[in-house]
Amino acid sequence: MPQLARLLQETKAPMVVAVGDVVSRETLVAGIPVDVRIVDMMTLRRSIDSTNYPSRRVFKVKNPAGVIAMEAWNVIKEALRAKDAVVWVDGEEDLLTLPCVLESPDGAIVLYGQPREGLVVVRSSREKKREVRALLDRMAREEVAG
Repeated sequence: MPQLARLLQETKAPMVVAVGDVVSRETLVAGIPVDVRIVDMMTLRRSIDSTNYPSRRVFKVKNPAGVIAMEAWNVIKEALRAKDAVVWVDGEEDLLTLPCVLESPDGAIVLYGQPREGLVVVRSSREKKREVRALLDRMAREEVAG
């Protein structure tokens, strides 16, 4: 985490978003400021103890595994506007990294964990947003009943 703290200090990112329970908890323990955390109380498909994330705003949303529900996307937009927020996901948060990159301001840092690999750091930019849109265009679209 010291390398991450240095990177965030050097980049002066306008926003930091953590997607995932391990990343969210580790940044909290390390004292790394995060504007929005998105968690589902699971890691590697196993339940974990919930962590008390201090935040001004708390959002709760359902998002089935392997899906980006429109409701979840809208909650992410609201959380990013609010800053100092935590989003508790009933379901799975893994794919929610994609709307975080798209909806965050240019220069924002989006963090997520890659199981058995480590921390992934994505800097939001026009180019990165184009890449994410292209990826989403290749994904199947279907209506999800709420």
